[in-house]
Amino acid sequence: MAPERIAFVLIDGLGDVNEAGLGGRTPLQAAHTPFLDAIAAAGLNGLMDPVAPGLACGSDTAHLSLLGHDPRACYRGRGAFESLGAGLLMDPGDIAFKANFATLDPASGIVLRRRADRRFEAEGPVLCAALDGLPIPGFPELSLRVRYATEHRAGVVIAGPGLTDAITGTDPLRDGLPLLDPAPVEEERGGYGEQGNGAADGSGVEAGGGQGTDAEGNTGGPPGDEPAGPRRERPPPSARSAARYSAAATRAASDAMRAALARHPVNAERVSRGLPPANVVLLRGCGARLALPAFPARHGLRGGVAAPTRIIRGLALTLGMAALDVPGGTGDYHTALHAKAQAVAAALSAHRLDLGFLHVKAVDDAGHDGSAAHKAALLGAVDAMVGQLLARLARARLDSGEEGGVGDYTIVVTGDHSTPVATMDHSCEPVPVAIAHLRHVVQRLGGAEALLDIPLEPITLPPVPGEESGEESAGPTLPASLEPRLQAQPQKPPSSPHQEMGKPSSAQTFGDSVSSFDESAAGAGGLGRFPGSQLMPLIKHFAGWGPSPQDTARARRREE
Repeated sequence: MAPERIAFVLIDGLGDVNEAGLGGRTPLQAAHTPFLDAIAAAGLNGLMDPVAPGLACGSDTAHLSLLGHDPRACYRGRGAFESLGAGLLMDPGDIAFKANFATLDPASGIVLRRRADRRFEAEGPVLCAALDGLPIPGFPELSLRVRYATEHRAGVVIAGPGLTDAITGTDPLRDGLPLLDPAPVEEERGGYGEQGNGAADGSGVEAGGGQGTDAEGNTGGPPGDEPAGPRRERPPPSARSAARYSAAATRAASDAMRAALARHPVNAERVSRGLPPANVVLLRGCGARLALPAFPARHGLRGGVAAPTRIIRGLALTLGMAALDVPGGTGDYHTALHAKAQAVAAALSAHRLDLGFLHVKAVDDAGHDGSAAHKAALLGAVDAMVGQLLARLARARLDSGEEGGVGDYTIVVTGDHSTPVATMDHSCEPVPVAIAHLRHVVQRLGGAEALLDIPLEPITLPPVPGEESGEESAGPTLPASLEPRLQAQPQKPPSSPHQEMGKPSSAQTFGDSVSSFDESAAGAGGLGRFPGSQLMPLIKHFAGWGPSPQDTARARRREE
């Protein structure tokens, strides 16, 4: 039997904790998720610690772990991922930052708002264009490049000789705190992901390597960018002096950007409308380009991503995965979910990819914004997207005569971390994982005919709290052929989250006894609880691409 192609759906910030406002349920338990539940009921389930138990990780370190790299050994900061994803090339020795357009009180130096405005799609590119190429006072040998990412975010690269990423940034990480002064990082680089700048053990990773692979398999970096120009040569400084030099250059670049923003007409216009000015660029996660084994070499799979979120796109490019074009994909509350399903299904069904990675960011944003109802509603919209993905793959099976499992598909759904609305930040709770064969999910849902009735038009997203919106959506509609099986099912229990854990459904079960996709039910699944480093070996074994994680571990012990 041929290995199955893999559709991997990653819901950013998926996990949560019980919310009193949702009847003691998590947003995932409260959401209407018939298609996610069908995947859980048709396959195997478990709980996953994305990096390690008890660790509240960032999206970047979590994705590194899930895709087969130990962030504790190789992580250098998320800046390079954000900048690469935004379309900036990086040469060996360049340093990059993940950046926010924010609001600063110039008199006190206090950061009033770390996000000047989430709806920044019109103004962000204009401001980035004004900052891109600014001279860095006192550092003529260096260049500054700035590219818009999404929402209030940007990528910032400082390019030139003598730089190191062993420095801190300017972002205080909380509103109401002073703008920080960049400084060298000594022995400890502290933390994983958004809260730190690099590997916890301070291990160095040589920067450089290829610039990634685009959707057509071409190397050379994101299309449309200019390659780095010639550099002035200078003797390499010691590590300590390089850090002092890099911190000083970053300070000068930050000051130059702040001066340019202060006089920009976009901010004058915002102030005239009573909006907070975007008068500072907060810099964090300084990182150099990582040199890591390419995804095909490491896993034997052609991988690609549908991820408008720049940090995930940049991470994928770093790993040599293809970047799929997603028209209307924005990586925020207004993204085109149906286009993501279409892009991944098309690449898989055309045999351009062996693994299609579909990333959804908006659910994490709702957790950070502290809105349980909005997070639950977004999960319902994500479920509709999953339904469209299943329908498109089911159609591809029928059209190509792959009903028997030869050349079939495996479906994986999980998250990269928990983002509880109660704390509005990442937490250490594990996330649910479900994996199933498409043919079993199709049977669970009543056959291919029912799936083929699913409408494939754009999915209406729930209104954003605090934004002007039109008429509230009643949620994704289901075709009549699926309503008797799915629509009439009762909501997940409002009392104890463990009440229905592991209860078999009346329909056929192909894997374990779990019948719903949520944090509590997954704990009773056949996969148990495992670290994120085991996810790719598990997926490959399930889809017929490699040995089981247990076999791999036994072979490693024999070699030792």
